[in-house]
Amino acid sequence: MSEMTVEDLQAALARYASARGEVFPSALGLIDAECHPTGRVWEVAGLLMTDQEEMRYLSGGNRPDEVADTVGRWAESKLSLEQIKTVIEAAASCRGPPPAGALRRRRHPDHPR
Repeated sequence: MSEMTVEDLQAALARYASARGEVFPSALGLIDAECHPTGRVWEVAGLLMTDQEEMRYLSGGNRPDEVADTVGRWAESKLSLEQIKTVIEAAASCRGPPPAGALRRRRHPDHPR
């Protein structure tokens, strides 16, 4: 295959999406076995799609279009692959789990229900 484009990546991810339309990092291995893609889009996809939760967080979802669009934006940037990797790792380390009960309204024990 020639250099992978964002459109190629989106189509390939769609072929390996789950019945619910979700993309998983394991799709990269299947795509690689199928067409041996090359290029910056493919390299950035490899950085972004190492972990399901991280990919979902950075892409704002895990549908093929969401992931491919995010990969495309990173691929178009002037950052080196090493710089992109550093940013992704920093974002993952800062994210952390949501605080327990963050959406639950707490009442004082003496407050009438």
